[in-house]
Amino acid sequence: MLINSPLWIIYDVIVGSWAGILDEAVSEASMVLSIIRYGWADLDKVED
Repeated sequence: MLINSPLWIIYDVIVGSWAGILDEAVSEASMVLSIIRYGWADLDKVED
């Protein structure tokens, strides 16, 4: 999350892929929102 996504955003900016930039930005925002809402500890739990 902290390494891969920013690198993809940089790549998308270099090649001019607006869809890629938007995709990565929304994915990153979703991950951050999930961490804020549930916390780091709850991310590893699997609900059956």
